Amino acid sequence: MTADRETPRPCGPWTGLAALLLAVSGAVSVASLGRHSPGYDEICHVAAGYDLLRTGRIRFGAQHPPLGKALEALPLRLLDLHPPEGELVAADPDGFGAGWAFFFRNSQPPRRILLYSRVVPVLAGLGLGIVVFLWARRRFGELPAVAGLAFLLGEPMGRALAGMALLDMPQALFLTAALWRLHESPPGRGIDRRLVQAGALGAAAGLCKFSGLAFLPAAFLVLWIKEGFRPAARKSLVLAGIAACCFASVYAFSPGSLAAGMRRMAVLQREGPPAAFFMGTLGRPDWPYYYLVSFVIKTPFPFILAAALGAWALWSAGRRRELGALAAAGLVFFAAPSLGKFYATRYVFPVIPLGALAIAAGWNLPARTPARLARACLLAWLAAECVRAHPHYLSYMNWPWRQAGYRYLANSDLEWGQNLPDLAAFWERQGKPGLIVCHFGSAPLEAWGITAQEIPASRGIPIGTHVLPPARGKEYLAVSAGCRQFMTLTLPDGKAIRAWDWLERRTPAAVLAGTIYVYDVTGDPEAHGRVGQLHYFQGEYAKALREARRVLEIAPGDPSGRAFLSAALKRAGPGRGTKLPLLHP
Repeated sequence: MTADRETPRPCGPWTGLAALLLAVSGAVSVASLGRHSPGYDEICHVAAGYDLLRTGRIRFGAQHPPLGKALEALPLRLLDLHPPEGELVAADPDGFGAGWAFFFRNSQPPRRILLYSRVVPVLAGLGLGIVVFLWARRRFGELPAVAGLAFLLGEPMGRALAGMALLDMPQALFLTAALWRLHESPPGRGIDRRLVQAGALGAAAGLCKFSGLAFLPAAFLVLWIKEGFRPAARKSLVLAGIAACCFASVYAFSPGSLAAGMRRMAVLQREGPPAAFFMGTLGRPDWPYYYLVSFVIKTPFPFILAAALGAWALWSAGRRRELGALAAAGLVFFAAPSLGKFYATRYVFPVIPLGALAIAAGWNLPARTPARLARACLLAWLAAECVRAHPHYLSYMNWPWRQAGYRYLANSDLEWGQNLPDLAAFWERQGKPGLIVCHFGSAPLEAWGITAQEIPASRGIPIGTHVLPPARGKEYLAVSAGCRQFMTLTLPDGKAIRAWDWLERRTPAAVLAGTIYVYDVTGDPEAHGRVGQLHYFQGEYAKALREARRVLEIAPGDPSGRAFLSAALKRAGPGRGTKLPLLHP
């Protein structure tokens, strides 16, 4: 990554195409903002950011720095919001309870709050595209820069993050911009404005998520390859000093919040998630190979192949220092999340913009027919994958795994409770039949117009108390993928089984957005019996009683149904030795 001392390349006709691509991408993102219900972390990030802007204090959600949350809550200042103050003050440390109250007990409809907060990630995604285009145009030319931009805008993980009020897209924007300014900084002993800009942007990435501080070791490796060890060490100290000053200035208004956030992160890392799921295994193990496998599953094959082609082009052209610096930064961003105990492929998203830069380098291969054909085929392939994934980019997987994604990956690699509009549309198409729902998400069904009998799935998230009336027609059971993966039932002998494993023997009537499995349970005594057991062991006796009666209506001679009805009627206490662990955000 040697600095380029040439004058900036003038804008040509391909820059107009880049502007068109960005405009189309932004329009698609804006049009899709209302297509999804809120994801788990969205509600707490937005609530914490708004509370910070309103009070000037970090009262909950300190496990993440304030910058990204404040930016995403900034458009909400245009709304006349009156959140329930008492519920925000009494919030849990991570802010999920406060987030629920902020979205669903506020003076404005939750959909409007969600729409406004998602504007900032859309703008951050467009900003990331602009940074990648300008960087690639300077290094490789205008047409290669357009190609790199096209691959970046068509990558499904980036498209998903650009439409959700999470912290990953702003962090990726600041990290990529910081590396760009570092790259533009000329070698030498002096400290110029571009190095200062790189330090400030790297600090901004860390102020979105603490993991953004991975910029500092990445910058050291880049500078080492570019200039040597001693200049790299000296400039890295300057970058660290700039980052420290930025952190001190941002946290000056709440000096105890930084320490509280670091302590909370330490507790979360020490305890680990309540359950982790990967490639059919449920437990709390350490998976050092997680990101390698999940990256291959979720990153489109044409993107990976095009990036490999670009790396080969840099090597063949003798630009090995530039390739080494690019690869070093990518390896740091790829390896840093492995130090933690929480898994999600979005944590390594900052690798994707660097891959787009490598793709731009590949467009400088000799313009022979096979090379042209390969490049065109890869771009067309990615475009087809992007169109196929629209608008459910979050659940995208490559073709060997996409038929049953819940068997391989979990959480934000698959779903985050964002597909309630698809369930609502299905329910309305079927004529609003009886519906039983076990949903992995933070939004109440009523907020999306769904009336259903709910099975609790997540701690700290209130659910509806509606009990279905006696059946008069079709009945459906909808179970989201996260619930199928994580909900376990502990038997009296101490053995834990997955609560929904019995669904493996059944064919769903519909699979919505690749994440919500809907089953026709009309006249199905086993299904109603199992649903009733879940209600009973969770202390929801009115719902359990309804399901027990349905079992007896369908199969009057079933002795187990009568025993279950008797137990539900007695309301003899929650479970007696049989517990149903709930999901945790």
